Amino acid sequence: MFSVRIARARLRFCLPALLLFALLGLTSCHNARIDGVVDGLDADTLLVEKLVVSYKQTTDTLITRPDGRFSCKLKFDSPNPEFYYLNYHGMRLASLLVKEGDKISIEADTLGRCSIEGSEESVRMMESDREYAKINNRCHALALRLRDLPQNTKHAASLR
Repeated sequence: MFSVRIARARLRFCLPALLLFALLGLTSCHNARIDGVVDGLDADTLLVEKLVVSYKQTTDTLITRPDGRFSCKLKFDSPNPEFYYLNYHGMRLASLLVKEGDKISIEADTLGRCSIEGSEESVRMMESDREYAKINNRCHALALRLRDLPQNTKHAASLR
């Protein structure tokens, strides 16, 4: 009889604790917020895509306001940062590395200019994208010069 009372007392104590942990588990989705403006857009469509292993998954379709402003909330099921891309008709406006709790602000245009605040990781990613674009442009320019040179010249050999 005494052990039954102890078991009931433990159950009375443990049951509310278990319910509290279950509720916390259900509401453990964390969020990040992205707000921004794209100059030159007038109530147009932006896609928010998430990089999932080896493919991109569209997670949201945003309609910008007439002044080009937009806003979205991203939900996280794990504490790990995730890669997102903001695209306008196939053109990448921003690459983002987002973690829970981020409040990211983006200012961009349709000519490729972009600035990001509120996420140190996304700012670093933007800087890496810019450096990659510079290197890619230089390689492309060299390839064009090489293509236009006679193949058996010393200058062509030095570019190779």
